[in-house]
Amino acid sequence: MTAMTQDKRVPISFEFFPPNTPVGDEKLKTVVLELGATKPEFFSVTYGAGGSTREKTFNTVMAIAAAGFEAAPHLSCVGATRESLQEILAGYRAQNIHRIVALRGDMPSGTHMAGDFRVAADLVRFIRETQGADWHIEVAAYPEYHPEQRYAARDLAHYAKIAQFAMRDGIEIPRWVALKMEGYMDDVASIRAFGIDVVSALCEKLIAGGAPGLHFYTMNQSAVTLEICKRLGA
Repeated sequence: MTAMTQDKRVPISFEFFPPNTPVGDEKLKTVVLELGATKPEFFSVTYGAGGSTREKTFNTVMAIAAAGFEAAPHLSCVGATRESLQEILAGYRAQNIHRIVALRGDMPSGTHMAGDFRVAADLVRFIRETQGADWHIEVAAYPEYHPEQRYAARDLAHYAKIAQFAMRDGIEIPRWVALKMEGYMDDVASIRAFGIDVVSALCEKLIAGGAPGLHFYTMNQSAVTLEICKRLGA
């Protein structure tokens, strides 16, 4: 029996990064249509550190919307001013985009923290206060602890439901997964199959545990994600 049935389907969504070339743009159009067959809740598009992909993110979002799917641009606030973010949000609103993934984001290499915002909560508050309540805002969190938090226990205190996770330095591949992959060496097909098995099982556990939805980082590819969705009955 699959993890998702027709009457109890867990919402799924997919994440892309803005392509850097015309070839990449054309390929992504195909990927969107292929993944679109699973009827996702939305597609999201990443936003480079410090807004480095601002125009590309906008163009990719509009291409997804033009294909008939709901698109959600990522928007990071670190290093940004209130005026610059208001301009970006107004641009999306003018194109009837009302879903956003609000993030703190990373500073571009070699720069220092600046701008009017410190954390993603500041951005969410700003959107609500200045843009009204018609935005559907998604947020994100680290499943272990934030890499900039020196003391894991302090950070985990804010995520009580996952406090049982092992506290590690940074975000690591579980040792058993790393060892299994090392065993396959250069056998790409076996590594791919193993990865699909691991992620599919993880998704099933998340659904069984009450996860309200699943969000897949696709790396602008469709084959592996489609296989996982197929196993889940999506």
